[in-house]
Amino acid sequence: MALLQLVSRLIAAGSDAGAIWAALAPSTRQAVIDFITDGTVQVDKYRPDVPRQVKAMADGGRCTAVGYHVKYSTRLFGITIWTFQAAMYFCYDGFKITYASEPIVRGEAHWTWEYKGLVGPIGKVGGVGFPMEEVYIQGHFVSCPAWIVPCLKTMDPWIRLEAHGDGSSRASGHV
Repeated sequence: MALLQLVSRLIAAGSDAGAIWAALAPSTRQAVIDFITDGTVQVDKYRPDVPRQVKAMADGGRCTAVGYHVKYSTRLFGITIWTFQAAMYFCYDGFKITYASEPIVRGEAHWTWEYKGLVGPIGKVGGVGFPMEEVYIQGHFVSCPAWIVPCLKTMDPWIRLEAHGDGSSRASGHV
């Protein structure tokens, strides 16, 4: 049975997955574990569209956005296992931040992985009235297939967003 089909079958089996798992050869079990846990990380900055209601808050200034995402994919087949994204809208007058939204954070997971939320509170420095706002966000993902105890792997990706009063922005992140 092909590896991808086997993993799909285990996930779909629910409470019967333990029996399927127990019947597998050790080398097949290891191949399943490697498929689930051995991945690659991709990161990228993006610029979300700014909603009209945010632009209305500009008070004579200009508005833009900054976003970043971290994506974890399987080495085999390049299937996305999880994604973690954060973005924020901000308005500026050329010198200082005039409006900054709360960060918009999204985590999504598949293939035995779960997004468990944020690790601690969102960290912020600066903000409205300051020349910049910096936001630090960290998510928490776990792979705990029902048929394997203990959990296989945890990952805590982080994202840092910077908004500047001149309208520029920077973003970074990793696992």
